[in-house]
Amino acid sequence: MCRAGGRRCNGPSCGAAGARQRQAKSRARRGLEAAYESGDIEAIGDAKRKYMRVTGENPPKPAPKTTDTAPAQAFDARMAAAAALPKTGTTEDRVQAAARTLARTSDEWISLTDLRTALGDIDHAEFTRAVRDLSRSGNAHLVPESNRKTIKQEDRDAAVPIGGEPNHYISIRHQS
Repeated sequence: MCRAGGRRCNGPSCGAAGARQRQAKSRARRGLEAAYESGDIEAIGDAKRKYMRVTGENPPKPAPKTTDTAPAQAFDARMAAAAALPKTGTTEDRVQAAARTLARTSDEWISLTDLRTALGDIDHAEFTRAVRDLSRSGNAHLVPESNRKTIKQEDRDAAVPIGGEPNHYISIRHQS
């Protein structure tokens, strides 16, 4: 079936032969990327020849390797700033202040794992109570991780259950 309109199509990309050609091109491209990653000159040469044989085109250039550590350094700086906040005031105030420090924007979702790490001196039960109180008062919104397969054990431990559902992210409402 053709992708447009659900009718039969006799184009060159349709049918078993077209599917085999697309798969072969995809395998050649993945092999070329793996060869570039390995850095082995012979493997790169073999992969380029295979790509040219399969596609009839010149192989693409390797993607430039990025070594930009600025985002990680900025997050580490925000974590350090959140941990260095004064340890005075109510637990709710400290949670709000740390979340605002960790957030880059006013509507950013903050991992409860990161927030608990930044406020490591607060007892687990006290932190959970404070986050629940913030949620009930409308000053914070909690949501669970939508992709349950990506949740690590530390995320499960840091989650705040509300209504029987573990919540992994918090967004603090900013007063203007």
